[in-house]
Amino acid sequence: MTEYLEAGDFSVDPEARTVRGLLLPWGEQSRLSASQTEPIAFDRGTVAVPSDVSIVTANRFHDRHDPVGRATSIEDTEQGLVATFSIARTTEGDEFLDQYKDGSIRKLSAELAGIVREGARGIKARLTGAGFVTEGAFASAALFAVAPEDDVELTEIERLLERMAVLEARLPETPEPTEAEDETPNPSTEPATPATEEETIVAEAQVPNTATAPEAVKEETSANGVFELVTRAKNGDSQAETMLAALADIKHTGTGALASPGVLQPAWLGELWQGRTYQRKYTSLIKNGTISAIEEKGFVMDTAYDLVKPWAGNKTELPTGTGSTSLRSSTLQKWGFAVDVAREYFDLPGGQEVIEAFFRRVTESYARVTDEWTLGRLSAAITGDNLQAPDTYPAEYPDVFGMLIQGAEAIEDAGDAPSFAILNQAAWDQYKYTPKDKLPEFVSFAFGIGRDAVADGHRVVRGNVGFSEAPAVLVGSSTAAHLNEVGGASPVNIEALDVVRGGIDRATVGYTQFMVDRPESLVLIGADA
Repeated sequence: MTEYLEAGDFSVDPEARTVRGLLLPWGEQSRLSASQTEPIAFDRGTVAVPSDVSIVTANRFHDRHDPVGRATSIEDTEQGLVATFSIARTTEGDEFLDQYKDGSIRKLSAELAGIVREGARGIKARLTGAGFVTEGAFASAALFAVAPEDDVELTEIERLLERMAVLEARLPETPEPTEAEDETPNPSTEPATPATEEETIVAEAQVPNTATAPEAVKEETSANGVFELVTRAKNGDSQAETMLAALADIKHTGTGALASPGVLQPAWLGELWQGRTYQRKYTSLIKNGTISAIEEKGFVMDTAYDLVKPWAGNKTELPTGTGSTSLRSSTLQKWGFAVDVAREYFDLPGGQEVIEAFFRRVTESYARVTDEWTLGRLSAAITGDNLQAPDTYPAEYPDVFGMLIQGAEAIEDAGDAPSFAILNQAAWDQYKYTPKDKLPEFVSFAFGIGRDAVADGHRVVRGNVGFSEAPAVLVGSSTAAHLNEVGGASPVNIEALDVVRGGIDRATVGYTQFMVDRPESLVLIGADA
């Protein structure tokens, strides 16, 4: 068995995370408190130990909000109460073991409540807890855990105890009652004594002059009785009102939160901004019109050039020749989307906002998909001589500007006027990072991030025209092709009732009719052409 040379010492088994030590020695006097309260000693059998010792927790420095362990056994020995504690596997428990190892915590101190005393002898108390401290103490931490030399601030209750001790010293001892004192004394025969400042503290507890007052009343009305009551209140006596000095937490979230999930309502903002609505870039580069029939047809003259030749005149035969035509047909593409929506979205408040936002996205999807499709039609229309490799450009100019000039000249040579250019990403990177002193002097240039650029008055946009690794430029005229859609609103939104299943069918349909009117007005310049 471990011998404890000094009261309050304890031993630790770090691996088992157990602590064993003398918690409260019998017959030893406690240390003085900062308020010079009398020491106290407890004999064996005067301190009640809970039948379930697991409720006796151990903390650091008597801070009950810093528990580090729990008692597993408490033995009543001849030497005193010997306790064994299990240290919690928590951060605080680990810190305590480290503090014991470095020597900053080496003493064990009991926490008692409901103390009843006769002078320096404790006759009754309850064990409520234990504290691991720097300097050991044997009784309640509130009264006895602080040494006189420790620099601490006295509480209001300790100041009151000091003043009560002074008052008690000044009051005369109450004589034992005799049979002759059974009669009520004459108040006029008693000398009038001026009240001192200390006596005003207990002015309401009038000391009786009768000898028939019950013993309990005599104790309560004496200065020592008041002292006893205050001491009991401070030590948690069941006869006095007590409070553990901590306010209840009303949390916003987590364990113990006042508001359960869903009680606190958010501010409803409706649909949040989803960014700019998609604006078509490629469809607007060519002519736009209205579908007038399921199919469009037209023709173009293929060989009608250089028919006029020099003529000798003077009744000689005129030069002659012939030509040919080609038929042009449109491409009709149909688009659609449909859903069957539960009618609760329309019948009950709040749902229609969501459905309308959803179909706005469907309409935007139509604009984006048909625009990309138009770009694909323009790129597919370029064949033969209209697919050209880049010329050799001056080294001081980026290739992209040479390609723009080459494509524009090709459109001019075909008898049309270029009005737009579409650059792939590689060409676009050259275009936007070119310094102004690297531009041909006769080519104007304006550019804004997020908007179309302008080169010599022509629209320049970014798009996938192929040749993803090397720069490529598609130059065209607005008269090269046209795109028709249904007149009025496009796309067309359709709604119908699904009565049997309690739904509302909503659909979006659209039609795009594309035709290349003049292929030679579209030229693609690419490195691999």
